Amino acid sequence: MRCLCLCLLFVCCHVFGKSLTIKDWLLYFENNNIQIFYSSDYLPKKTQNILLELDTDSIEAFDQALESLALTIIKADIDIFVINPIKHKNTPTTGLIIKLVDVENDTSIKTFSINSHRSDHKQDSSKKGLVLLQNINAQQLRLKISADDYLPLSVDVDIIADQFKTLTFALEPLPVRIDKIIVTASQVNFNSPNSSKNTFLRADIENSVSFNNDPIRASERVPGNTSTGISGKTKTRGGNDNESLIVLDNHVLRNPFHFKNFFSLFSTINQSFVDSLDFYSGIFPIQYGGRLSSVLSIQTDDNITAEKHEVGVNLLNAYYTYRQSSDDYSKQYMASIRTGGQLINDHLISDSIIRPEFDDAYFKATQELNYNWQSSQHILISRDEIKIEDLEDDPDKEPFGEIAKAGYHDQDLWLQWNYDNHRNSYANFQIYASRKHNTRVGDVADENSSASLIEDTLTKYRGLKYSQTINLKDSFSISFGTNIFTEETSIKSSRNINHFGELVAQLGLQSQTQRVFEFGNQGSGVDAFFNVRYQISKKIIFDLGFRYEYKQWIDENVTSPRFNLSYFYDDTTTYRVAVGRHQQSQYIDELLLEDENPSYFKPSSADIVIFELNKEFSANLSLRAEVYYKKYSSTQPYYENLFNGFHVLPELFFDRIRVSADDSKATGAEFTLNGSNDKFQWSASYIFSDVDDVIDGVETPRSWDQHNALKFNLHMPIRSKYFNEWFNNWQLDFTANYRNGWAKTDIIATETDLQIGERNNNTFDDFYQFDIKVSKQYNTQHGKLKLAIQVNNLLNTQNPCCIDYQLINGELRSKEKRWLPLIPNISVIYKWD
Repeated sequence: MRCLCLCLLFVCCHVFGKSLTIKDWLLYFENNNIQIFYSSDYLPKKTQNILLELDTDSIEAFDQALESLALTIIKADIDIFVINPIKHKNTPTTGLIIKLVDVENDTSIKTFSINSHRSDHKQDSSKKGLVLLQNINAQQLRLKISADDYLPLSVDVDIIADQFKTLTFALEPLPVRIDKIIVTASQVNFNSPNSSKNTFLRADIENSVSFNNDPIRASERVPGNTSTGISGKTKTRGGNDNESLIVLDNHVLRNPFHFKNFFSLFSTINQSFVDSLDFYSGIFPIQYGGRLSSVLSIQTDDNITAEKHEVGVNLLNAYYTYRQSSDDYSKQYMASIRTGGQLINDHLISDSIIRPEFDDAYFKATQELNYNWQSSQHILISRDEIKIEDLEDDPDKEPFGEIAKAGYHDQDLWLQWNYDNHRNSYANFQIYASRKHNTRVGDVADENSSASLIEDTLTKYRGLKYSQTINLKDSFSISFGTNIFTEETSIKSSRNINHFGELVAQLGLQSQTQRVFEFGNQGSGVDAFFNVRYQISKKIIFDLGFRYEYKQWIDENVTSPRFNLSYFYDDTTTYRVAVGRHQQSQYIDELLLEDENPSYFKPSSADIVIFELNKEFSANLSLRAEVYYKKYSSTQPYYENLFNGFHVLPELFFDRIRVSADDSKATGAEFTLNGSNDKFQWSASYIFSDVDDVIDGVETPRSWDQHNALKFNLHMPIRSKYFNEWFNNWQLDFTANYRNGWAKTDIIATETDLQIGERNNNTFDDFYQFDIKVSKQYNTQHGKLKLAIQVNNLLNTQNPCCIDYQLINGELRSKEKRWLPLIPNISVIYKWD
């Protein structure tokens, strides 16, 4: 609580202060759509940190305050001003203000450069959409204007002496490079779920109603994803939750979640620095491999449009993000640090059974080495410590319940060099190294079990990656790459399990296990891929790729052919077909420690077929429809609880079973309508799916099988003539989810005993859930303040997710376990320069 109060006090003092630095005043006017140009000759960085106190927040007051520094403001155009020395206040100045727009949609082009052939041979550039040329001594200038992905423009401009002149030029886009066309089926970009053509801005991630504002949890809105509502991990199109690949800035992260063995509540990636998300649930682009069901690619932002400082506080965590750039943005640095869990104690939650603490940090630096080369350095680190004591409060009895303690420490480092000749070729080189150390101890004691476990896993891996794309012709492109790596692990595990009691005996689940497992291994591996993209005609384009994977500890060659085809029927209709195979083999530490003799399995594969339709009915309404079939082979075994998996230590309970499927398959259809109008955006999805394991020739529904589901997402402003100014201009974000109940296994009582019914032969009642968030942003003198009030699991279904069974005096009784209760949260985010 002390940390929260200090952060709020800092924000309030900063927001409502009257004196600002010159830099802060420049940002304030920019936030109010007033552009002020200046030269570092007149206004160096040291001078920008001088405090100025203004009577009013006006340009006139700012001009008056600058007089003390021998500076003045000259009006160049509407809402455009220039800072000059005061000695030039009454001296006419000659200048040009250059703006660029896209000739097709009239949108502003932010990044461009201008060669004006002046005597100083200086090339002017912009990152924000405007370039100022002043002190011009010629009657005419030849401007050569260039911007990435646009045709260059050369134009002669007449100069009007002693005044500023604003010019707007329209650039014609280059034909879309063949490597930039979306060919992959089942690719979702969150800002444009129907086409993936638009960039997903960070503001859209902030508006998602995900638990703890987690960017990975934002993928729960994708039609093919389902989750328990508790775990931060999702299951995609029938796959298990270990079949997803997560990539941050082109680097693969392994299990990037806090509290990994305790429902993986949220990720180690703070939404503060996330710029865009791309989610693939179909046939992945060929550079991705090693997982069966989905890829989530996360890109972080640059510093061009972001504020220098950002601080955020809510009931679960607090974070601070700092950004620094050179004047021309050729060098950029970002550091984001987050800590949380300290408030989850008896001061906030009475009789709290959990004591969590977590920290994470991400550091990123980028350098433009020259026109073609860029380098970057990345570090992602995280730490978790958690203690849980879920015990019955009865001093007259022995402690009954669960006790657990765990620690997780992850470090990821990667260095990248990117090459782009801005014509037909780009490449990426990456060196990476990672270290993961997980420890866990726990005990369970109840009327059916007495069990304990100890685990300690240390894993290190490192490697070298290379990939390149070359457009040999306008209609023909190739991509290829490789990843060479080594891994090593050390695992210590011990289990002491005893399942007993009358209920356990009648169900035939009594067992006693005492096992110590110590394991060490190291090995190397290689991945390689090659892809051909060919445009048959203006309407048809396809990808044909092949991927190869080998891990020394698996000692089996894995191949993955993939084919994606897009047919652009017209400007509003696109068909996509995808056929391919995904492969998944275990990481070196990915053993099933519950097995009697943990070992590596034969790699799993999934043969997938997808048909997709995208239809734009109007500029504000579109449809996305997909039908898929996924056939598993060599399905790897997994563990689950027959009746109740909602435990802190589920593997220590008597109903734990091993599922060894001979085969598996998933089929489904997804239909999504997307609508928008001004700032009003919504989407509605219907999903049909069916996923089964084939065991001894019998098809058995997987425990997360759901035949029908509905999802609805809404983002809209709150405006009404009946509200006063304070209530107006809030933003509302709302999500609603409905699905059929998951599969359930019953206990059948006969006249003489109890028996376990056919596994997953019944279902729980249907499930529904509503989440809501209201937020408002205030533009202050220093920066931007955003207040958000969020409630997850609002009007949550009271239907059970699992059942606890007890045998009392020979009578079977059940106690239903329910999904998470209502979770409120209040967050404050403040950004300033």
